[in-house]
Amino acid sequence: MTTTVEGDTAFVEDVRRIATEIAAPHAVDVDREARFVDTGEVVTAAGVSAGIDMALHLVARLESVERAQEVRRYIQYDPQPPV
Repeated sequence: MTTTVEGDTAFVEDVRRIATEIAAPHAVDVDREARFVDTGEVVTAAGVSAGIDMALHLVARLESVERAQEVRRYIQYDPQPPV
């Protein structure tokens, strides 16, 4: 997902990242390392597990870290890769 708000930072999948950089090189600062980006107003992520990370981040931000941890356990999501 990308945002075209001037000056925002976004994380996008590689193909969309390249297209975004070509189409609007100054509209978005692309963070190639982050799994999700929270600018305070806009939260963006790319990929399934990054979307889960982003959702848990929002639960923590809007409710509490403890609630986000409960949700993570409930959906049986372990963010540490097994290999």
